[in-house]
Amino acid sequence: MGTIGSQILPMSDRQVRPLVLLEPEQQRLAWQQTIEQASGKILSSRIVQDTKNSAYYVLLDSIK
Repeated sequence: MGTIGSQILPMSDRQVRPLVLLEPEQQRLAWQQTIEQASGKILSSRIVQDTKNSAYYVLLDSIK
């Protein structure tokens, strides 16, 4: 896993593909949530997608 300081960065495009349609700030938040959700496990694209989906539905609920 790549890091800058204590920040964990994606190691492959598969990890970031689910986030490309989000705004930059939403991408950062979704990535941070992905790291927290993974709890030290390998960050798979599936975890990223699940986190993005969860964040999307939370965003929709806040708009209602």
